[in-house]
Amino acid sequence: IGKHLSSMKTGERKTVAIPYYWDKDRGTKEKSIYRLGSIGLVEDYTIDYNKNQFVVEICKKTDDGYIKALQEYVGRYKTEEYIENIPYEVASEEGNGIIEKAVCFLIRFVYDEIERKRRRALQNIAEVARSSSNGEDIRRALLDYLESSPFTGPLQEILRKIDPKQWWEILNILEDNDDVDTARQLLGGCRRFLESSPDHPGLLLLSGVGNLAIKFPNLDVGFSAIKTGLKELLKNGYSELENVGSELVLRVARIMAPKPNRAEVMTLLGETVLDVIPTRRIAREVYNYCPEKARLVILNEIADGIKKFNDRFIGVKR
Repeated sequence: IGKHLSSMKTGERKTVAIPYYWDKDRGTKEKSIYRLGSIGLVEDYTIDYNKNQFVVEICKKTDDGYIKALQEYVGRYKTEEYIENIPYEVASEEGNGIIEKAVCFLIRFVYDEIERKRRRALQNIAEVARSSSNGEDIRRALLDYLESSPFTGPLQEILRKIDPKQWWEILNILEDNDDVDTARQLLGGCRRFLESSPDHPGLLLLSGVGNLAIKFPNLDVGFSAIKTGLKELLKNGYSELENVGSELVLRVARIMAPKPNRAEVMTLLGETVLDVIPTRRIAREVYNYCPEKARLVILNEIADGIKKFNDRFIGVKR
């Protein structure tokens, strides 16, 4: 395909034949053709079994055209924020020219997604096994995973972008329907959608809350999911991370209010949020739940402030 592109003009289409020599070779080449289709270079193809060849329609695009096609493909699986960052990710890939770089990004993305989804599926199985004491518990967890619930539509909606307001609306459902089934349905829905979007921060946070709110809570799994969700926001450079941490603490405090283990949960939640967001504001807001850790964060921030002052004014050489 490369030799044809070099003689084509932008926007020009051409049909080319690509031979294959045995079944394994056909499978390997078809995967490559499909990937080139994901970046917009291949627009269509058929297989001529009589001649043992692919008949491929290619189109030469601008660099932006290939990036746009790649964004459309990845957009089926990832949030708007992730899609917006693709041009920078592609530019940092190894390769000569936009096509090689885009293909390198695509291969890494596909295999990373497969690995994360498999890992998430195994994690779901392990969580159900640990939290179920008998066959009935497993059956109920499976139904919560498969069946539609009040959370199904809202959870599907949040996959498109990172919008904490949507997450809080979902927790409103949990707050307004404080019964055994509601928290379990939330957790089952999160498990289901996490298999397709295992690094979505909203799903991770909501699954964490679900694990805390069910009848027999799984605190280790719950707080691990919450910490991972906050770290995903941090990794993505989300600018209102403090607001998310603050609102999360308030929401969980209300959800846990009638539960006997509220004090333990809120202590662990405060410590978990401070691990990721060690700021004075968060420390003040969780002080009543985990005073020792909150006090340490506040003192560290004061010490950093004093050091910066000394470095700037006292340590200046004249």
